[in-house]
Amino acid sequence: MDILINLDLISVGITLAATVIIGFTIFFSNKESVTNRTFLYFTLITAAWGILNYLYYNTGNALTSFWIIRFVIFLAVWHAFTFFQLMYVFPRENVHFSKKYKYFLVPVVAITSIVNLTPLVFRRIQEVSETGTVSKIENGPAISLFGTLIIAFILSAIYTLIKKTIHAKNEDKSRLKTILWGVLITFTLILIFNFTLPAIFNNPAFIPLSSVFIFPFIVFTSLAIYRYNLFNIKVASTAFLVLALTITILFETIFANGFTETLFKSSEFLLVTIIGILLVRSVLKEVHQREQIQKLASELEIANREQQNLIHFITHQIKGFFTKSRNIFAELTGGGYGDFTREAEIMLEEGFKSDTKAVETVQEILNATNFRSGTVEYKKEQVDLREIVQENIAKQKPIAGKKGLTIVSNIPEHGISITGDKSLLEHVVNNLIDNSVKYTPSGTIEVSLSQDKNIVRFSVKDTGVGITKEDMKKLFSQGGRGKNSVKVNVNSTGYGLFIVKNIVEKHGGKVWAESEGTGKGSKFIVELPIK
Repeated sequence: MDILINLDLISVGITLAATVIIGFTIFFSNKESVTNRTFLYFTLITAAWGILNYLYYNTGNALTSFWIIRFVIFLAVWHAFTFFQLMYVFPRENVHFSKKYKYFLVPVVAITSIVNLTPLVFRRIQEVSETGTVSKIENGPAISLFGTLIIAFILSAIYTLIKKTIHAKNEDKSRLKTILWGVLITFTLILIFNFTLPAIFNNPAFIPLSSVFIFPFIVFTSLAIYRYNLFNIKVASTAFLVLALTITILFETIFANGFTETLFKSSEFLLVTIIGILLVRSVLKEVHQREQIQKLASELEIANREQQNLIHFITHQIKGFFTKSRNIFAELTGGGYGDFTREAEIMLEEGFKSDTKAVETVQEILNATNFRSGTVEYKKEQVDLREIVQENIAKQKPIAGKKGLTIVSNIPEHGISITGDKSLLEHVVNNLIDNSVKYTPSGTIEVSLSQDKNIVRFSVKDTGVGITKEDMKKLFSQGGRGKNSVKVNVNSTGYGLFIVKNIVEKHGGKVWAESEGTGKGSKFIVELPIK
């Protein structure tokens, strides 16, 4: 029986809690949007107006009831105004309000709302009902100003909404139609329960539930505002949880025993609502941050892809030019175009070497780009790693000999067969031996190859410039050139070891470097599985 008696309070309480939560949820989704801000103002005014409207019909003191109805119409002006502004700004995020709007319309609303608190609108109480509620009030001369302004705002808002809907296209049209449905349902409910029943059937019982009748408009409008942002399920779940908690506390408040318990439960209800709103804000913030990160990641991926395409285009073009001029130098030095003076031959040989190095450099950049994008194809076959190491030692010995370096090899007499891409494994071996030759001013280079159960270990140890702790951190990264490497080899691209690392890891192995520091040499070790 008690629940039936308090049904109107339960309805109003649930509606107002949901209204406030929805208002803040929409606002937090985009604080910069004038539409979202106006919607929040509208929901807060609706909540305050709904509370006062309910209290007016449930207060047993005539004087209190009289002042409450004054504050009801005070808020009613702002309620109608925010409704109009919401239809005016929707669905835009930024709106430039004219001077007439800011310096004429807003002041008129403010002045009218203040006048509503004076005897100019409601002069005095004429009749009091048996329950102590004011049943009849003597109107003042300014009541027409209040009525005219309210009707003007509501009609202007509906006209603006209909006009926008007619001229809108695609998504905006669908969103505006959603709001129109909300307006239609709300005004139908108000017309039936707030006008028809009291005026024709003398039944004012549903007037305290006015905020419940406005709720459909709030729900439909919130959906229209957030419709194409696809309300995140995490946000929706959080908002629903908060609403469920507030409803639970509301029931406890309604059925509390005594004034003290009612006051405590009311405070609890308010506190849970505020904390719930803050929780929704934090969840929305987290969702937005995640969406922003995903967006940035997507943009970065596109930028990287475009950069790779540009690098490919430029390097392919440059490689083509260098290859052409290199072939010209090769033809000229080959004697196909007659004899040249010794000075000319030296210049041609230098041009040939320079273009050869340029082609190799461009190819290295292209390879690094391919490895980074994952477009390198691996042709796996049985490969004799001992043979590859031997061939590269033989190729590097003359170059090392010119610098006075000694290459010592510790290679088994029998072959070591692994599964892999022969050309790429040749690149790994050649790069590590070639680096040692380049970065060792004097001394010895020791190349070793061994097998331990299912692991093959290849290493190159030198007495060269060494590696600092700082350089060691970026050694195998893209473009990771150390200070010493730049001094010794000015043509270093920094991509060589990056490519080596990618090749080794794609073969299921690992590569690392060891060094005691500057001037103390270094050792590069590669381990590959035998499959």
